[in-house]
Amino acid sequence: MKTLLSTIFVSANCLCFAGSVIEPITIGDWSEPTNGLRGRLLFSEDAKFNGTEMGVVYLELQNVADVGNPMEIYYDIDHALHCQIADASDKPFHQPKMMAADIMSPFPYWIALPHDSILRFRVSVTGYEVPKDGGLMIGLMSDEWLIPPTLQTDLFLSGSFNVNPPQDKDHIHAWKGVVKLPPVKIPAKKP
Repeated sequence: MKTLLSTIFVSANCLCFAGSVIEPITIGDWSEPTNGLRGRLLFSEDAKFNGTEMGVVYLELQNVADVGNPMEIYYDIDHALHCQIADASDKPFHQPKMMAADIMSPFPYWIALPHDSILRFRVSVTGYEVPKDGGLMIGLMSDEWLIPPTLQTDLFLSGSFNVNPPQDKDHIHAWKGVVKLPPVKIPAKKP
């Protein structure tokens, strides 16, 4: 019953927030495979909100395992993805202040990734406070960043995808591990 309710919630959530797929501006390199799974980050921008550019981050996962079974990935939006932003010399970009947030997240769910396939999905979330004319806003479940319009340097978003699935006899091909996601460029706005 819990699985049915989770499936209904996830489906309804996807329909409520579904929009057009945005083509990426920049695409990061593929990670090294971990237990047959590799990943990369993609960056784009959505329409402005309150005069602030809205950054969009996608995660792509690819099943490169040498077996024909589908890979089952336990996706917990609250804990799976951890990211950071740095400049070209790897100096971290620090968020000046935390913003208020009201974010709804679905229950964790299973993703089936067939052999030799790729899945791209949006990991950006909405629900953070968006200041007027704030520059570029990037919101993920793990953190949010507001890049001021005066910053004229390229930044890079990198991270890790971490999965430690619960024991489940119905998911015998469950993937477990950490994928280190190489940086994807967040281009500076030119005046």
